[in-house]
Amino acid sequence: MAFLFRFIGLSSYPVSLSMDEIAMGWDANSILHTGRDQHGEFLPLTFKSVGDYKTPVAIYLMAGSVKIFGLNELGVRFPSAFLGTLTPLVFMLLLKKLGILKVGVILGGIWLAVSPMHVALSRTSFDGIIALFFLLAGLVTFLDSRLTASLLLLSLSFWSYHAERVFIPVLAIFLFVYFRNLPAQAGKIKFSFFSFLALAFFAIPFIYMVFSGQGVVGRAGDLWLGRQREGIFPIISFWTSQYLNYFDFNLWFAKAMNFTPREFFDVGVMYYADLLLFFPGVYFLLKSKNRLLKAFSLFWFLTGPLPASLTTGGINAGRTLIWLPFFGMVIANAAVQINRKVFWIYIPFILWSIGYFANMFTVNFPKYYADLWHYGYKEVAQYACQNHEKYDKIIVTDKYGIDWPSVKTIPYLYVLFYCDWDPAVYLKDRNLFNIEFRQPQWRIDSRQKNWLLVGSRWDFPEDFDKSRIIKTIYFPESAYEPKPAFYFVETK
Repeated sequence: MAFLFRFIGLSSYPVSLSMDEIAMGWDANSILHTGRDQHGEFLPLTFKSVGDYKTPVAIYLMAGSVKIFGLNELGVRFPSAFLGTLTPLVFMLLLKKLGILKVGVILGGIWLAVSPMHVALSRTSFDGIIALFFLLAGLVTFLDSRLTASLLLLSLSFWSYHAERVFIPVLAIFLFVYFRNLPAQAGKIKFSFFSFLALAFFAIPFIYMVFSGQGVVGRAGDLWLGRQREGIFPIISFWTSQYLNYFDFNLWFAKAMNFTPREFFDVGVMYYADLLLFFPGVYFLLKSKNRLLKAFSLFWFLTGPLPASLTTGGINAGRTLIWLPFFGMVIANAAVQINRKVFWIYIPFILWSIGYFANMFTVNFPKYYADLWHYGYKEVAQYACQNHEKYDKIIVTDKYGIDWPSVKTIPYLYVLFYCDWDPAVYLKDRNLFNIEFRQPQWRIDSRQKNWLLVGSRWDFPEDFDKSRIIKTIYFPESAYEPKPAFYFVETK
């Protein structure tokens, strides 16, 4: 089930490779062929990307999948889709280690396999999916008393996504405090010389990067909620508000993913159907005599939203992903305790919810937000590369949108990616044929001879000569209301 939900139509949904995916894919391709990223850095531990810095694990894994599948949507999205497929299995092992009975373990795995948040993010090159897999695997090996393997896996999680860099140190403190008070269990977990080597191998480069300023401090500074506030009390007040915002039932069941505008129904961290199990599950958890499960659930409940709450901006689904195991623990425990008659309602309700999510993801999401995923730039890049010799210059806009020109992007990376540019050549020569990346200036550019202007509808006056349009790319809208994404306009 996890495989089908993550791999069917993977190249088509989401409708386009986003700006982040293109940047990561090109860096992976460049690493594969030259050992350097797009900026010429040799085997970097942090990747300077579009407006931020990317962690390395996803990109190095992506280099392998690009080698196997090619520089395309599948090659870019395969690592997160594959590890996202394995995550429900690892989660089932964790549930078993936490003492949940077989029926709860199975339902917990199925629940995560079809989770709207986990499915949607697994179908992109989102590095948080990779980090969550290594985090859960690290916990399973820790509870299995394999400390060296646990440290390796948790370190990979730490290097996979920024949220884990907050969560894992807090998790380490929790594990130390909890197992220190349980001598019988703590005695099984021994810190060996190889454990020390594993920890040092991953920790020393990070410490070096912090003090050398290679991306870690810059990224943290850009997102830190106190960046624009002075004084400890305003920062604490704002953080408290941010933290409590995540304990919103609307977020949990209705509006976490933002597949549709605010006035429409959406999907949350859980399905609406999970209402039938979640709140009884909380009651059963509070009454449970399983101290280990209660301790882990309470820790995850309180700590899950912590990384996201320390950042600026509104609710962010990606930064909330690390919270997902808590909800799964509650659902799995409820499956063991709840009256079986409830499932006669839950099963058809969850099937309806899955169908609703599928329609939302494949129909409504592209309709409302295709521009945020930079839909159309693939076709623009391919056309420009195939026809550049016909024109003296090609101008490709870097700003467009469905309802207004609100989306700023990096079209040169789409040209590099979809024209299969040689990374070694690009590192020496940054010119991409005769293609220039900026918004067309109609008053000036239209006077030039033999140019091709590729722009959004706002880049051209309403009364311009439509006969100059040789090609139009439309957003995936309803057939009754097509909206053009790009006009291809020739000058004379």
